[in-house]
Amino acid sequence: MFLQERRPDIGIMLNVRSGTARHHLANGPWAVENGGYESATFDPEPWLRHLASLTPYLSTCLFAIAPDVLHDADATRARSLPVIPRLQALGFPVAYVAQPGCIREHVPWSEIGCLFLGGDRRWQSTPEVYRLVDQAKEKGLWVHKGQVNSWKHLRSCSGSGMDSADGTRLRFSPVAAHRDLKRWMDRLRCQTRLMEGIG
Repeated sequence: MFLQERRPDIGIMLNVRSGTARHHLANGPWAVENGGYESATFDPEPWLRHLASLTPYLSTCLFAIAPDVLHDADATRARSLPVIPRLQALGFPVAYVAQPGCIREHVPWSEIGCLFLGGDRRWQSTPEVYRLVDQAKEKGLWVHKGQVNSWKHLRSCSGSGMDSADGTRLRFSPVAAHRDLKRWMDRLRCQTRLMEGIG
């Protein structure tokens, strides 16, 4: 489903199965996942063909998520590295997923534009993840956090230096979730202006 009202602070996360109304992609930020993180095997070819069809809208794309494996940093690295050059060749900013167990030496920093924090909330709150985020910020990279489905977690993202976040609320209850999301983003803007005024 695509939202009738697009806002610059609310984007779209696409996957291979998305029924994409392409004109929406020109009107606001979007990113694209790989859809294979829960699969034992992953054939990148259909996904890469899908991405090639989206290149007219690269100017509004935040990132394409390199293939990853849920909760497995080593398998994610093995799956991602061969595909990253092909994403770059298409012109996409590449997001590398930091799955549980990921360390700074795993991340191909010079080849990506975004660090994507995968895994569960417990992993996302570990000191290693904070070190990964600090290094990404030092390198001027975008940082995105997955599985953010509440005001509490969105506010935490904003306070800890995340540039963007995604969750599944819109998939299951699009009207109510979109209403909540707009309200949360408005609250974040108000809090940011307040803190800037205090500073």
